[in-house]
Amino acid sequence: MTSKKQTISTWQLMMLLLPIILATEVLPVTDLSAKFAHQRAWLATMPATLTGVWSILVMIELAKRHPGRNLVQYSSDILGPWLGKLLGVVFMCQALIYTTKVSAEAMTFISMFALPRTPKHVVLGLFLFACAIATWAGIEVLARCAETLIPILIGFSLFVFVFLLPNMHPSFIRPILGPHWLETIFQASIVPSGWYGEFLLMGFLLPHIKDVHKVRRSILWLLVGLGAFVTLVALQSTMVAGPLIEKFIYSYYITARYISLGDFFERIDPLIISIWMYGMIIKTAVCLYVLSICVVYLCDLEDHRLVVIPVTLLTLLCAMWFFPNIAQLRNFLLYTFPFEGALVQNILPTCLLLVDKFKSAVKRPVHA
Repeated sequence: MTSKKQTISTWQLMMLLLPIILATEVLPVTDLSAKFAHQRAWLATMPATLTGVWSILVMIELAKRHPGRNLVQYSSDILGPWLGKLLGVVFMCQALIYTTKVSAEAMTFISMFALPRTPKHVVLGLFLFACAIATWAGIEVLARCAETLIPILIGFSLFVFVFLLPNMHPSFIRPILGPHWLETIFQASIVPSGWYGEFLLMGFLLPHIKDVHKVRRSILWLLVGLGAFVTLVALQSTMVAGPLIEKFIYSYYITARYISLGDFFERIDPLIISIWMYGMIIKTAVCLYVLSICVVYLCDLEDHRLVVIPVTLLTLLCAMWFFPNIAQLRNFLLYTFPFEGALVQNILPTCLLLVDKFKSAVKRPVHA
């Protein structure tokens, strides 16, 4: 298979993983978490990172035990051909959920704020066309795009934070503690935990790393940075919007529109949309790549390029069918994805690792 010959560096892996979490979490995380925690939504982003730690440790340990093989491949190695294929189908469906969810988010956001008169299927089709081209090029091209564009995205987000400082009111986050504060923070943290579990995609990216044994510390530091950045975004949105935060849709974008420097620097929202779309295209392209890899290995094909067009069309149909409007998408993100994600992203890989360790212990010779 052609894509197996491609390799990426640890830095490129980090740049690929960063938009996987950040691109879809940064816009809606505050207002979704505020449904449960209200002004404490920024606190709820911290315990959610524990899901990411869990996923990272499990996926790296599996990759160390099965070097050069992806999640679908070593599922068959561990569970046998039939159960392994069945679990591979589960992971393939999860990859389809990723691509469908992200595509629907891009479609609804662009339709709401940028191109309201353009038909949604046209917006979605053009978006997926760009993602399919990147997926077709392979993981090395995706990695180069990520290490070029993602620092720009991070730098611009910090720029937004600095220029929103005059509009922030620390009083809006009070009271930090209060009646049932721990319970509400725990409930709210369940929502962003689904995004941190998307480190499951490492199971398909780590085979492209030359030395898997050296990546764990780097990825864990990346998670710490991601957690701090998301917390900063949630704190910023809460201090700007105050009690209205839970009524907003895509609160980060709405609050960023408050930026105004005199009469000459206003309405930076078109720039926000453009830069945010960079991250969305990279994330969707990675998800399409993983979905293609799943299909290739489950169907015993030779090259992921053979299935890029079919899986892209399937993603388009699923996004239009399952998430035709913003209400259904947000209900999925609030009530379904965190629990479905915990099962497939965390529990199943952990069970796979435990079975693998048990088999290794049984096969190990006993010395007298």
